[in-house]
Amino acid sequence: MKIFSLYMKIAELDIRSFVNQVLYYYRKIPILKWLAPGSSYRMTEPKKFLTFFAPLGTVVVRFVKSIPFYGLLALISLILSNIFGRMHIATIFLNLLITAIVLDFSQFYYDTMKEKTLIHYNLFKVDPKDLTFSGIFIQEFVNIFGRFLSLVLIGKIIGIGPITLLSISFLTYLSSIIFNGLNFFLFEKSILNPENYGKYQFIATIVPLIAMAVILVLGIDLTRYLMTPLGFFIPIVLSIMSILYLRKLSRFTEILLLFEDLYTQKGISSTTEVTKSISELKTEDLELSKSHIKEGLNGYHLLNETFFQRHRRILLKPILVKTVILVIILIFFGTFGFWLNFFNLGENLPFQDMEFAKKIIAILPGIIPFASYIIFFQESMTKTMFINCDQALMQYGFYRRPKDLLKMFSLRIKKLLFWNGLPLLISWVWLGAMKLIFNIETADILIIALQIASLWVFFSVHTLFIYYIFQPYNDEFELRHPIYQVINGIVYFISYLSMNMRWQGSWVAPVFIAVAVIYSVIALILVYRLAPKTFKVRINK
Repeated sequence: MKIFSLYMKIAELDIRSFVNQVLYYYRKIPILKWLAPGSSYRMTEPKKFLTFFAPLGTVVVRFVKSIPFYGLLALISLILSNIFGRMHIATIFLNLLITAIVLDFSQFYYDTMKEKTLIHYNLFKVDPKDLTFSGIFIQEFVNIFGRFLSLVLIGKIIGIGPITLLSISFLTYLSSIIFNGLNFFLFEKSILNPENYGKYQFIATIVPLIAMAVILVLGIDLTRYLMTPLGFFIPIVLSIMSILYLRKLSRFTEILLLFEDLYTQKGISSTTEVTKSISELKTEDLELSKSHIKEGLNGYHLLNETFFQRHRRILLKPILVKTVILVIILIFFGTFGFWLNFFNLGENLPFQDMEFAKKIIAILPGIIPFASYIIFFQESMTKTMFINCDQALMQYGFYRRPKDLLKMFSLRIKKLLFWNGLPLLISWVWLGAMKLIFNIETADILIIALQIASLWVFFSVHTLFIYYIFQPYNDEFELRHPIYQVINGIVYFISYLSMNMRWQGSWVAPVFIAVAVIYSVIALILVYRLAPKTFKVRINK
């Protein structure tokens, strides 16, 4: 079959690229370099072997990628089931899954896969129609099995049978065909184009989310309507109609080139230009910074303060946005009783305000690490430091002197701690309010406050530690250091795991406090000993 053969060729290219990339990073580790000598473009036989199992590999990859997403949905379902006590966690989870299916309406194949599709069209002269059919009909069909396996794993935990989950996976596949067929129709009729597609995506995203909120409040079980013969008959008929329409459609190339024009015009193909544009200063940034820079500063104190004040819009805005979101979340949970009375839901819930507050305090130690990662880890800040400051200054000998380099580090860590202190203080104020309103045990409040403080230090230090020790950016502003990515991935995984596994108990907060303190101390020692040797500009080769 033609499109299956194309799917296998695309999979072969992906596997070869993946193996080459793994070997490239593997050889960057001095201890392991001697185990795999030679070029990354060798090892043809292992690559052929892996290519043969491409569909199985796709299933495994989809399984691994789906676990965090479905795990997060399960966690959200657990929280919502405590709030809306009349709905079982399994019902809420299935409702969220159905909402996720509807959200695929905003995902168009040529938008999500435009880079890969354009590469195969421009370099290998592959017919865009064949590429589309291979992706929608073969790739998505193989993905069903990976999604199903991850859903079965989650389903065993929350009590959902495999037949129901297989049905959901099948509906996901049908919806992908239907939504892509509809999107191609809208593009063919010029109702949609790459310029207005962003607004369309926003509407197609916000409407299902609002509908989901209404469904939760009303306690509607969507599976009662979808898991029926009629619920399957309609998607099957619509998917057949979409397939017939796509087979007759002749403007695949023209529609794809619409995205290529936008891709080229906006310079999206250049990672360097995109990164530079994100960190680019405006005239008003320079003018506003003058009123914020303290008088009497000189030397590196003046350099550091000038950098941070000129980049307030770029660096401080993300922190403020995350702080506002944090405030909204904390206010909601702090005024939970008010909302119960407002919506007349209090009688339907199995617990009172006090019990709910105690439940929140009990699960907080497991949630705080991931929340702290989101709030306190500022990777975009180090990228801006490199682009607009360090890359240029490291060309001069004085900036590479150990005492000068470490002086800037100490000034930066103080500034980062100061700016990250805003969400820290808000969290402490909220904990104090919870203590006064709900009479939470003082010991519980103090240990959580200490955990937040330790993670505030941890992620602030971690942000600059991995930047100064590994300096991951090359001269084209690309992230190119494998160990940097591995360490950051481990920190993210542990933070997410603590929330996803709902770690509770008196041991959780003390363990994270101890780890945060030990890590921060070791990180600071390593920076002062190694950074003068490791902090350098990497040349892209």
